[in-house]
Amino acid sequence: MLKILPALFFSLICFVGQTQIIRIDSASHWRKSLKAALNLNQASFSSNWKSGGVNSLGFNGLFNYKANYKADRLSWDNEIDMLYGMVNNAGQGFRKTLDRLYLDTKLGKDLNPKWGMFAAMNFLSQFGPGYKYETDANGVERGTLISSFLAPGFLTTSLGFEYHPASILNFAYLPLPHDSLLFEMSKIIRLLIRLHPMVLNLVNRSVMNGWHFKCWLNTIRIFRQT
Repeated sequence: MLKILPALFFSLICFVGQTQIIRIDSASHWRKSLKAALNLNQASFSSNWKSGGVNSLGFNGLFNYKANYKADRLSWDNEIDMLYGMVNNAGQGFRKTLDRLYLDTKLGKDLNPKWGMFAAMNFLSQFGPGYKYETDANGVERGTLISSFLAPGFLTTSLGFEYHPASILNFAYLPLPHDSLLFEMSKIIRLLIRLHPMVLNLVNRSVMNGWHFKCWLNTIRIFRQT
């Protein structure tokens, strides 16, 4: 019996950490909530295991924060939602499985107990570069960069009316929605360089009291050096 066990052996390790905090401050009219989670998992199969399977190591994280204000007829809802995850299957290296950066804010005012008007804005993009994997003529799998931070990025603004017959039921009418597609700044910088050589001097050197521009993975990152 002991000789059979190594042939059937595999291990699966999973760690899940999650927290949720809800705080209501009646004095300041704020209701705040925080959700955070970190999941780690690993699968390892013995070389004697004949039923198939791939060794893997992965993780994913979640961060969600809401801060909502309500006083009299005025309301202001805010949300930050972030997701990121990667997995490393044997022989493939780490690859992204989740990537989301979402910011949302909405300012509203009640016209009567069931109707209100609002103005809202949200931003949607991702944290890191995204790749499309394809096998070339030699049978080698290669990754092609297809996305990164702000490529694409979406900024949506809207102005409209809400009908809320119940606290858990809400209908919105948006006569003035507007979507904007944001492009990565490196493409804009390269266009400006073609238009005027002086723009080239702004890249990779100090400008405006210590602000720096750095080219990274086809994206311009802006930071302040302290």
